[in-house]
Amino acid sequence: MKILQISDLHLGALAPSLTAFSAADITAEMWRIILRISDIVEQNNIDIVLIAGDLFDHENIESNWYYLVTNMIETILKRGKVVVYATGNHDYFIQPNHFKMLFDYTNFILFTEATPAVKSISYQNKIIAFYGVGYDVQQPQKTISDEFPALIEADYHFAIGHGEVDNIQTNYYNFNSFDMLKYDVFAIGHRHQMEIIANKILYAGSTLAINKNNIGSKGALIYDLDDLAESLSLIKLSKMELIREELVIDILTGQSLLAEILSKLHLLDSKGKTLVLDLSLRTEESISDFQLNTVISQIKSAYSKIIFDNINLSLSSSYKDNLSFDLLHKFTQGSLEQLDNSNRFYFNKEKLKSYLLKNSDDFVQEMLERMY
Repeated sequence: MKILQISDLHLGALAPSLTAFSAADITAEMWRIILRISDIVEQNNIDIVLIAGDLFDHENIESNWYYLVTNMIETILKRGKVVVYATGNHDYFIQPNHFKMLFDYTNFILFTEATPAVKSISYQNKIIAFYGVGYDVQQPQKTISDEFPALIEADYHFAIGHGEVDNIQTNYYNFNSFDMLKYDVFAIGHRHQMEIIANKILYAGSTLAINKNNIGSKGALIYDLDDLAESLSLIKLSKMELIREELVIDILTGQSLLAEILSKLHLLDSKGKTLVLDLSLRTEESISDFQLNTVISQIKSAYSKIIFDNINLSLSSSYKDNLSFDLLHKFTQGSLEQLDNSNRFYFNKEKLKSYLLKNSDDFVQEMLERMY
């Protein structure tokens, strides 16, 4: 029995923290993902589609998203497949009337209630039980797994939900792993990175990078329930991808920053991707305010040559905690515009190349020609 598991599509999100992708790019990519899902189900002979929450990003999204999702789900249902959807903290507002036309299909199951329930269907001469819970508020702040109903008589047992595992401090649902391991599979959403816990608790991660922390490949999990460990794979749903590299600069040699950044760009295959470049300063010894101001000036000078908008650089201090805030504050007084409160800035690789070719010395121009 083959499963397709997705979560955290966040349809309708404009991803304001990803200025490398325009709102139009994000919207178009979300449309492409939804349109692809029914094809992937057909091409991979999927039996069950599990949607583990945050299908929609917020309550005020445009109605065409509902139409698009309804059409996608109905296409899958018409082929005799099963679709199970449990709401999350972002789509807590979803009610059965949003998908009322789909309830003509007995193979569609929707969990929106905050009280865990079990629903069973007959599929391919097997009884399949689905245990799930939805959200009715954004931050329920409770351990919910101990409220799940007891196992019923069935051939397969699936659990589905949205939240954290073994994290009682979470603002969302917490699921105790011990409680959830009794199911054949627990499909869970909320974390945006793929994660497998004890071979049965599966986070598919988000399908698209919608914030700066969504690093790496995004997509859907595909697995065969009868051979889960061997069959488990991630299928990419989007061409948009974030990659992260860390650049550690010795605070006494900060003037080499530009060359280091260019070297990183040369080594990375970032075509069609957004590079997240984290910058950390370090030194083995204490430094004076004068030295600190000097190196900040040197780094600002290097940054002034990088006038582009889709490489994300963050500045952090790892050498002296009590100077961290001061360092960040002084650094951000420069001409670079802060786009949020995280001391991150955005640049564009092609603009870097163009600018440096026009404004750099012969050595840098020759290096750029070789690199690109």
